[in-house]
Amino acid sequence: HGEYLYVTGGRYTTSMPEVRTASRRNHTKSDDSSQVYRLQRASFKGASTGGFTGSWYMQQQQQQQQAGANDVRGGGGGRDSVYAIETLPRMSSGRYGHASVVYRNRLIVGGGRIQSRLDNTVEYLDLNEYATYCEATRNMEKTSGDALTKLTMPAWKALPPFNSHGRFSFSLMVINDRLYATGGTDAGSVSIECLNEDTSPPRWDTV
Repeated sequence: HGEYLYVTGGRYTTSMPEVRTASRRNHTKSDDSSQVYRLQRASFKGASTGGFTGSWYMQQQQQQQQAGANDVRGGGGGRDSVYAIETLPRMSSGRYGHASVVYRNRLIVGGGRIQSRLDNTVEYLDLNEYATYCEATRNMEKTSGDALTKLTMPAWKALPPFNSHGRFSFSLMVINDRLYATGGTDAGSVSIECLNEDTSPPRWDTV
């Protein structure tokens, strides 16, 4: 979306043991990831080799040097100024086979499976709130490090669940400023749903 590419959730695999071990430490025994990353599209051009993999796997020495000299703190873990991989606040639950989209400056994630169970919940991170938090963090770092403890990192919030029992391997798409959930698999239905925020409370309408 715009200058950024968002990576949400997924499932850890044994083919990436170092990532799996580091990511699961002190969080959950589930293999479902709740992590969220944001990458600047321009950073792909800056990676000398390997594209995304080249950006992702920095040597430890490089990470330490860059963290000491160029790191800009933000959200759940910071952003490297060269590779521009930023850790955003974690989702409320780890999930895989889900869909995500940026809609009205909110990063929205829904459906998929949570601990192997088909899921129909939907949640979002307000990107305006996150940007305000990051800016406040940077300003406070310049004046008083103690003030950082008073900041509250934005949390994911709930949207209405889908009408369907659950959706797996489906799409969230924006058409004419309307958000649609399409395709995928659930309990035998392939309905199309549209998020209706003109009502109170909001709801998903079957198209």
